[in-house]
Amino acid sequence: MTAPLDPYAKGILDTNFPYAEKRTVEGLLVCVLDARAPNRNLALNVHPSRAVLRGEIHELLLTDNEAAAPGRIVPNVAYCGCVEISVMVATSESSSGSTTLICRTT
Repeated sequence: MTAPLDPYAKGILDTNFPYAEKRTVEGLLVCVLDARAPNRNLALNVHPSRAVLRGEIHELLLTDNEAAAPGRIVPNVAYCGCVEISVMVATSESSSGSTTLICRTT
């Protein structure tokens, strides 16, 4: 069994940013965090392709490091809160073209 190929790291794709279009993801703040980690040394992972699902909870973090970028490590992190994704966007292809579905929850 071979390891799956990362199309970005292996240079399989002809672009580093494959999105022709994308939509804003909306969510509801479900908790406020007030914590800092001055020596966290958090690795910022590279995720060129990312899908989020309605109902998922995502943690929000900040850094004061001006050199912060995907693939880098940031020493200082502040934990701000958690957000629940409230808009889900799905696209499906059909013989008559592309249909976009937007589902909102309240």
